[in-house]
Amino acid sequence: MDDCDFGIGDCDFGIDDCKFGTDDYKFGTDDCKLRIDDYKFGTLECRFYTNRCIARTRSRRTASGVFLLKNYSTCPFSPYLYPMEVQSAVFKGSFPSEAQAPREGLPEYAFIGRSNVGKSSLINMLCGRKELAHTSGKPGKTQLLNFYLINEQWYIVDLPGYGYAQVSKKKRKDWERMIYGYLSKRVNLQCSFVLIDANIPPQASDLEMINWFGEMRLPFVICYTKTDRLKEEERRKNIEAIQTALLEHWNELPEQFITSANRSWGRAEILSFIEKVNKMPDE
Repeated sequence: MDDCDFGIGDCDFGIDDCKFGTDDYKFGTDDCKLRIDDYKFGTLECRFYTNRCIARTRSRRTASGVFLLKNYSTCPFSPYLYPMEVQSAVFKGSFPSEAQAPREGLPEYAFIGRSNVGKSSLINMLCGRKELAHTSGKPGKTQLLNFYLINEQWYIVDLPGYGYAQVSKKKRKDWERMIYGYLSKRVNLQCSFVLIDANIPPQASDLEMINWFGEMRLPFVICYTKTDRLKEEERRKNIEAIQTALLEHWNELPEQFITSANRSWGRAEILSFIEKVNKMPDE
């Protein structure tokens, strides 16, 4: 099997290196070095030296050396080629506080972002359900902790959006108390997905939230939303601006996902990330 066309160039198999004929995909280091004994042709399973496959393209590297996760779930060597299947997604209820939320002890993944960042649309896309999470053009609709049980094994938790000014100060304080109480106290919370709108400049409320996660030493990743609305160059510049603003406070950034609810970008990557965390042994 010397050459095979995967739609992104020719893949020449060598014993040690896997080199693509274009600059569109180079994994890990400049060459993708496979541990051949871990490559199983029957299952198309390919494990890399690094735990995740980072897409390096002609313009992917920022001045700070941060890499973006591209939508590469169709790449034949991607660990996201066969993501977790969402077989069931059930709304379990809305709760006004962490203390009143479900107590089964299942893993939980919180989704949080500014109001109108596209959180409900992203959750629906991940679950493959159009109306699971209620979407609205009016910000501030999510006002409680909304729990969705996935595959009867883990939860998505939809948190109220922050940064919405058209509510009373008291209501805003109540939301903050509920959000921060859940994030800081929830034992089963495995990771939080902080959603950032890729169409607008860096927002102070996003920076404050991410810095708070750092101060509290809570695990989180970043999802850039609505990325299909921008051309490639615009998207790259906007995300680099956000990264630059964050790196004024951080030495390095956590894992990042480029998403689009309309085009299902990032679905395989996020579900595979959650599956990987779910399989980690308890400390």
